[in-house]
Amino acid sequence: MGAKHVYINRANLVHAGHHGWLSGVVVLIVTQQLSLAILIALADWVIHLHIDWVKASTVYKKNWTIADRSFWWAFGFDQLLHQITYLIFTALLLV
Repeated sequence: MGAKHVYINRANLVHAGHHGWLSGVVVLIVTQQLSLAILIALADWVIHLHIDWVKASTVYKKNWTIADRSFWWAFGFDQLLHQITYLIFTALLLV
C-alpha cells in the first residue's frame, strides 16, 4: 500500500488532484462556468484526498490485507463515498 496512510503524501495529493482536475474539466465543459469548475475541482480534490486517507489509514492501523474481508468492506465503502460525492456534485449542478 505504500505510504497512503500518511496524511500529507505527495502521491495522495497528486492522485486526488487528478480526480479534482478532471471533475473541473467536466464541469467546465457542461456549464461553461470557469469559477464553478474551479470550485468543484477544489472540492473534489479535498474530499477525494480525505476519503482515500481515512480508508488507507484505517486499513494500515488495523493491518488489513486483501485477504481480509474487512479490507474489502473498507474498499467498497471508500468507493461508495466517491460515488456519493459525484452524485452530490451532479445534484448541485442541476439546481
